[in-house]
Amino acid sequence: MAAAKRSLDTYNQSKAAELSRLDSLKQLVNQKEQRGHLEDTLSDQSEILIKRLQETIEAEAKGAEYIAQTLTDKKTFRKAYKSEIRARLIELDTFNNRSGKREQVYQMLTDAINITSYNLFSLAAFFDPGVYRVAPENTDKVEKLFSPVIDSIARFSNKYKNIPHKAVIVLLGYADEQAIPEGTGLHKTLVEILKDPAASQQLLNKQLSEFRAKELLRNLKFLMTRNAGRFTNYNNLKIGYVANGRGEEYPFAHITDYRPDDDRRRIVLCYWLILPDIKEN
Repeated sequence: MAAAKRSLDTYNQSKAAELSRLDSLKQLVNQKEQRGHLEDTLSDQSEILIKRLQETIEAEAKGAEYIAQTLTDKKTFRKAYKSEIRARLIELDTFNNRSGKREQVYQMLTDAINITSYNLFSLAAFFDPGVYRVAPENTDKVEKLFSPVIDSIARFSNKYKNIPHKAVIVLLGYADEQAIPEGTGLHKTLVEILKDPAASQQLLNKQLSEFRAKELLRNLKFLMTRNAGRFTNYNNLKIGYVANGRGEEYPFAHITDYRPDDDRRRIVLCYWLILPDIKEN
């Protein structure tokens, strides 16, 4: 009974401490999202992971509660030991013994959320006016500008090479409110893709911003593969890529003096986040 009580006490202490830590992480995710340093897709995935970690802890609660009830009566404990308690104690001890592994996951998740932010790129650095393909002469510029992003991802991935993890990279394209002239090749292309000859300028600019985000993502995928040598575990690294166009939406809510033709609106934001892959832990 003494050993069972120690196991139960260890679980209860770990449960309280770990759930508190995960609550703090959830608050950190919300703060980062509110400040614009964490994109919606990445915050959603962070919260899903935190919830799964919470559920892992709570999954042991039923067995712990049963053990606690039987500990109140020595006779009941002995009677149920072989049929019920022993198996539940093994599960509880296994959970307790994995606390060090969970701590590594928590530390990685904390570091990931703390450092996450965005890189801002002017679309003029990649695209000529009225096009959504990177010109061959600009490919070196793409590599130069995205190289720090790849370096940051590689450093973080290498730091936690012993923990299975996955990376998610998100590119968001934005546009100003300048009209795309009718009759131009770009206008015809966008209208054809949208299958709407009467598409509004807002919709056309949204589609253009998405094309540009996807074009940069295509280039980034190529660069990630070409720079695989910077990673110690690239072949085992799961990478998800997302590209979305936000069109004429304001990139940052705190900026209140945007103009319709503002250069600060013709940008792409690059977010990335590496999360523990607890399915393999």
